This record gives sequence, structure tokens and C-alpha cells, in this order.
Amino acid sequence: IGADDQQSRLYRREVKENLPTERDETSKLVSAIALVAGTTVGAGVLALPAVTREGGFLPSTALLLGAWLYMTTTGNLIAEATAATTANTGRKEVSLLSIIELSLGRVSPFLNVHLAQQL
Repeated sequence: IGADDQQSRLYRREVKENLPTERDETSKLVSAIALVAGTTVGAGVLALPAVTREGGFLPSTALLLGAWLYMTTTGNLIAEATAATTANTGRKEVSLLSIIELSLGRVSPFLNVHLAQQL
């Protein structure tokens, strides 16, 4: 029994040492954010200044800043609508169609799909 007890203590220690820590979870989150950011900034986005160069510096800068502002605003609005819908329904996950339905009411399915495609 003594050897079995010692073996079970060693096993429990090994399991405890291999459990994910808060630091592991943070590094996974940082890795996920870096992955999304890296795939978002692709060759097309990096080429935009070169493509808009002929229009001039100020118009190109204004156009790129306007596009950035539009994308940031719509992303924040979708995130806010998702958070509100999640809080109101009590579900952990919601779809874009359910967000539209709960925000605008029960409209035709065609309109829901059309709105979802526009977002």
C-alpha cells in the first residue's frame, strides 16, 4: 500500500503540474489575437497606399482614414449588438440573423438574409 500511495501522490503532482495556468490561457489569447491581426492585414491592405498614390497624399490619406473609421465603427456596432443580444437572451452564442431579428423585429427571412449579407 505504501508504494501505491507514493505512486498516486506522484501522479497527482504530475497532473497538477500539467494543468493549464492562467499564464497559459493569456498566451493562448495573445496568440489568437496575433493570428487574427496577421490574417486581417494581408497583401491587399498593405498595397493600398501604393495603389492610391496617384490620387495624391492628402486624398489618399483621407480615403484610407475614412475606410478605417467606417470599418472600426461597423465592427464596434456589431460587437455591441452581439453583446446586447447575448445579455438579453442569456445564450452564450448568437448568430447574426438572430441579432437582426431581435433588433429589428420579425421581418421577412429574405430581408434578414439581405441585411446580414450587407453587414
